[in-house]
Amino acid sequence: MKINCITFGLFLTLLGLAGCGDNYPDKDIQYEATPNVQSLNMFVNTTFQLRANPTELNFTWSSSDEAVATVSSDGMVTAVGRGTADITARSGDVFCKVPVTTLVRIPLVDYSLNFNWIELAVGGIQEIKIIPIPTDANDMGIAVWTSDDTDVATVSYAGTVKCIELGETHVSCNINGIVKSLSVKVSDVLPFNGPHVLTKDYSKPCIVVAADFDYGGINKGWFDSSSHDGDLKNYRSDRGDPNCTVDIETGQSPYGSNIGWTNGGEWLQYSIDVMEDGDYHFDLYVSVDGSGDPVGGYALEVDGVLVTPNIPLNRNGGYQSYRWYHSTAGNSAPPVLSLTEGRRRVKFLLRSGTYNLSAIRLRVVPE
Repeated sequence: MKINCITFGLFLTLLGLAGCGDNYPDKDIQYEATPNVQSLNMFVNTTFQLRANPTELNFTWSSSDEAVATVSSDGMVTAVGRGTADITARSGDVFCKVPVTTLVRIPLVDYSLNFNWIELAVGGIQEIKIIPIPTDANDMGIAVWTSDDTDVATVSYAGTVKCIELGETHVSCNINGIVKSLSVKVSDVLPFNGPHVLTKDYSKPCIVVAADFDYGGINKGWFDSSSHDGDLKNYRSDRGDPNCTVDIETGQSPYGSNIGWTNGGEWLQYSIDVMEDGDYHFDLYVSVDGSGDPVGGYALEVDGVLVTPNIPLNRNGGYQSYRWYHSTAGNSAPPVLSLTEGRRRVKFLLRSGTYNLSAIRLRVVPE
């Protein structure tokens, strides 16, 4: 009798559990398909394995344009022509799409850099760009950038140079074993209101206002021995050079200013960016006081080397009677400077103090 009671109790318990289960109806499992990549960029004649999740579903693969890309039953995509297509994985109502863009491979043959050299101050930053050959190359490879001296200048993985301290180094780019380099100079003497660019286009001479001599200070960008203070003394300070004492004054020159109160032994240096090796005429926009015998004139240095003799200047009556000296009939022919590509330091050496200088001009010697 005791055994029967236990059996009956167990039966009631199981019956109760079965009744409780009826209160929780079964729910369908909802699936969402996701691919292993969101999009594809492929070269023609290459393949890529697509997969879709969840893996327990049986997906059927298809392409919206088999002239662009085909896909196998297991998701292997083959690029067959240039264009765009969608690859779809579907299992019943569950599906996902992967957009595919295909290109004909154009390999890099060679390249150049947009600078052969740069010159910056400490802290200066310059992005170096790669110019591919052919220009429509789409298979470039990875550019590896290095600096020969990271104490002078560093270069990022993307080709951005940062100048650290005074000195010179080289930065190189290596793409698939093709190496290109550029010179990097970190300097405390730099162009003022520059760069001043000189090309072989005769119609576009390089004209530099005389007051735009180099940054760098006394004995680096200029030397001035007079005690006069021109009425345009703020011309330099307003442009970031507060310690300049060169006598800059308002004049009747179309260039708006001139170097006045000049003395023999003074000098002004101009950084000129020469784009191509060549021979260039030098001229100066000048007014020479008085009449009679020529005055001492000027001489020129390039990168610290004297390249002209002393060139006398004929007087023309006053300090505000300006003209391009060597282009004026009766005056001497312009000196010829043989300049190589790069940043050249042209130093104007005053041999007398009887003239006002308003501008200098360099222009290629006509063939």
